[in-house]
Amino acid sequence: MDGEGHGTLDDRLTAQRVTEALRQHIAHRRPMPSGEISFSRCSLLECRITRSLETRSEARREHHGDIDLSARPVYTVLSDYPLAPPIDPGKSRRLVLVRRDSVEERLCACGNGTVSCARCTGRGHLTCEPDVPCGECRETTPCRACGGTAQWDRPRAALAAGQEASADCVRCGAVGKACTGCRGRGCTTCPRCKGTAKITCPACQGRGTTEHAACGGQGQTVTWTEGVITRTPATEQLRRPEALPPFVRSVARAAGEWSSAHLNGDEPLPEDLEPGHHKAAETFRTRRPDEVSQRAELRWLPMVRATIPGDRYRVYYAFPTSGDTRLLCRPSPYATTLIAGLLLAVALVSWLVVRLWH
Repeated sequence: MDGEGHGTLDDRLTAQRVTEALRQHIAHRRPMPSGEISFSRCSLLECRITRSLETRSEARREHHGDIDLSARPVYTVLSDYPLAPPIDPGKSRRLVLVRRDSVEERLCACGNGTVSCARCTGRGHLTCEPDVPCGECRETTPCRACGGTAQWDRPRAALAAGQEASADCVRCGAVGKACTGCRGRGCTTCPRCKGTAKITCPACQGRGTTEHAACGGQGQTVTWTEGVITRTPATEQLRRPEALPPFVRSVARAAGEWSSAHLNGDEPLPEDLEPGHHKAAETFRTRRPDEVSQRAELRWLPMVRATIPGDRYRVYYAFPTSGDTRLLCRPSPYATTLIAGLLLAVALVSWLVVRLWH
């Protein structure tokens, strides 16, 4: 095969076995076409690689209050920290470390974690107007006798249309002349402060102090340099050959007698891989700069493509199954081109008929 005549491709798939399967396949349908059968390799290779990719980074960290960092690994130079390759490259891992002599504990200048409230300046309350304008006589007059001034018979002492005036005025004493809402005062007690002129500060809830943001209310901070080593799995796949008909690949994947191998790290590739597949898999397994480990899962299936000079319309694919040789027949490129041309001609004729009909 590949110019080597009927040489052996695989113990399970030989030119002789393919020829016999081909003759049996054709004998039930038509006479055997003339010409010597031509073989070429098109064996399948599927390779899935899981790589463990590592990144290392440093950052300055700060913690409010006390923290125990004694359980974390210590390093001097992060890039030099030794870490064994993972047993399973498919698992993620994140290791957090502390740089040697980088931990600093500081007491905050606030002393106890609190500072005077900036909004109320430490008083715990805000000032408020004890009275608010009356909602019922805001734009009219609180008393039609004195106008809210405690002086009777002022020219502007008139009630608005529809305004009730059944209350006694607390300013001038007029009976039934004042607004029922404020009784002639023109204002009512503020509902927020209840007339006390003070409301609780919403920033400190009346305490007069708030949490010191610099230390998070803890009174001390701890800073250190943190190193992080992260290992993340990444999966890649290789399939050869790429141009194989999808139907052939699908049937071969389901029914073929595949060989397989699982390789960890730098284990060598199987010796029975074809040279082309061996080179492709070797290149595919080349380590990336950030790779610390890998696992390769390989499957390969010997397959040949057979053509007969006397049969321009068919191409045959053969592969081994359990104790037998499976043969698949597919249209040749010549047949595919011919069918496409016929379909195009039919479409063109149909278009012309429709044009002439209308």
